[in-house]
Amino acid sequence: MKTRIIMWVASLVLIGTLNVFADEKSDSSAVSMRADIKRLMEITETRKMGVQIMNHIRLTLTKRGSKVPWDAFMAEFDMNEFIEMVIPIYERHFTHDEIEQLIAFYESPIGKKLIKVQPQITIESMTAGQEWAKELIERVKARLPEEGVKK
Repeated sequence: MKTRIIMWVASLVLIGTLNVFADEKSDSSAVSMRADIKRLMEITETRKMGVQIMNHIRLTLTKRGSKVPWDAFMAEFDMNEFIEMVIPIYERHFTHDEIEQLIAFYESPIGKKLIKVQPQITIESMTAGQEWAKELIERVKARLPEEGVKK
């Protein structure tokens, strides 16, 4: 009976120790993944693209007569804050192995080319989407009876 109690206690201690090691590995793995996500965002020039997109939005809205105080807005705009908000999104959608594969891709020649042209593709796509939306609105208006448009 005494031997069984000792074995049982020893088993509990061993299981507890394994859980501690598993938690430490899990914590270090999470830190490593966060670091790799940040690295991926650096490689893909997320900061630069974010600023370019914000400038495009500013120009577009300014042309439309927006009264947003852009200087004050941009003074508050912090890419570090944005990146910290986005990391958990990457963590939900990618495994650490997949993040490492993305890093490998973006370090390849075609990945580097995508990084270089992606901001322009994004801006051109946004502009094309805005124009397309205008056309769709006009088509919808043309189909509606006159009294339905009065609001």
